[in-house]
Amino acid sequence: TGTFSGTVTGTGAPAGIENVSIDVFDAGGVWVAGAGTNSNGVYTTPELAPGDYYATTFAPPPFINELFDDSPCFFCDVTAGTPITVTAGNDTSGIDFDLAAGGFFSGTITATGSGDELAGIIVDIYDSAGVWLANPTTDSQGDYRSPGLPAGDYHASTWNTDGFINEVFDDQPCPP
Repeated sequence: TGTFSGTVTGTGAPAGIENVSIDVFDAGGVWVAGAGTNSNGVYTTPELAPGDYYATTFAPPPFINELFDDSPCFFCDVTAGTPITVTAGNDTSGIDFDLAAGGFFSGTITATGSGDELAGIIVDIYDSAGVWLANPTTDSQGDYRSPGLPAGDYHASTWNTDGFINEVFDDQPCPP
């Protein structure tokens, strides 16, 4: 078996970005492993069988997630990235990511009438062409936050199974 490793840096974080997940996919695009960055942005994958792999980041906002090597990735085709070759008994180093900072939006979902914050509501985020990008879920205070996004126009809608009427931002009913 072998591994690959690198550092995740980004705008405003030259020493590295902590708590970034690196997702590893096999040559067929199937997820096989994950790794996380330390306080210096450094990661090493678990042991992998020799072969070609692909990697993506899952970083906190405002950083824009990438597919190795240097392509923005929102649920993208991972096999469109640059393959990373793992050889037996070796660490393939230098599989680095330099993430751009984007923008993000956030909000609070509340119940009409009572104003109670609603936990567990999914917020679907789409780009201007209607392509689904992400689905953060509200926390116990009803708050959500989008991932880091490139400049542009986005749309958001809610999805829930709690009996509330789903909406498209801004207060437009969106029944199933």
